Amino acid sequence: MSPVIKRILQFISICGIVLTVAPSFAFFAGLINRSTYLDAMLLGTVMWFGTAVFWVKGVELG
Repeated sequence: MSPVIKRILQFISICGIVLTVAPSFAFFAGLINRSTYLDAMLLGTVMWFGTAVFWVKGVELG
């Protein structure tokens, strides 16, 4: 995988992690409603799992 593609995938993955963490705090603070919270969490999860599998090295167990 080229370094440029890897960096792009890492950036998308980090955005996905932010979209899975930040809405929790925003919902707790009353800044967003439940529907927006759930949509952002779903989008962040899809972004993370859709891109991280291509650049995160596997960990061998055992």
